[in-house]
Amino acid sequence: MDTAGRPAGMTATAVTSLSVAPPAVLVSLNRQAKSRDAIVRAGGFGVNMLALGQEAIATHCSRSGTEKILAPAWLLTSATPHTPVLRDALAHLDCTIAQVHEVYTHSLVVGEVVSVWLGRAARPLLYSDGAYRTLDVGIEESYEMLWERTFL
Repeated sequence: MDTAGRPAGMTATAVTSLSVAPPAVLVSLNRQAKSRDAIVRAGGFGVNMLALGQEAIATHCSRSGTEKILAPAWLLTSATPHTPVLRDALAHLDCTIAQVHEVYTHSLVVGEVVSVWLGRAARPLLYSDGAYRTLDVGIEESYEMLWERTFL
């Protein structure tokens, strides 16, 4: 949420699982980003894992120096986490900040996951080599078949 209590977002380029017990993630935030200070001040953040087709949200939330208020149509109002849940997201992690480490140009923020919301199964939205992408279903299926033949 921004300082006025409106749902706001940012596109993170680095979110990593950190621990199973307690469940935790590591988020890398540019120290110059406006969102960084708002997140640290709030003491928590949400991670929405986007699905293919949600490129407009990712692009909106990645624009440097602009307000990143989330459109009401993007939000799932029936969810109960403390942070905004995006409609049609694959999943949402509601996190409280456990630690912040200042490293070079970024803040490494450790978030303990306090709740998880799961959306419908869909193809994930990925970003690589300057473009939005998704997993190639054919390649993924061939890996699954190879795994089953090799290990099951």
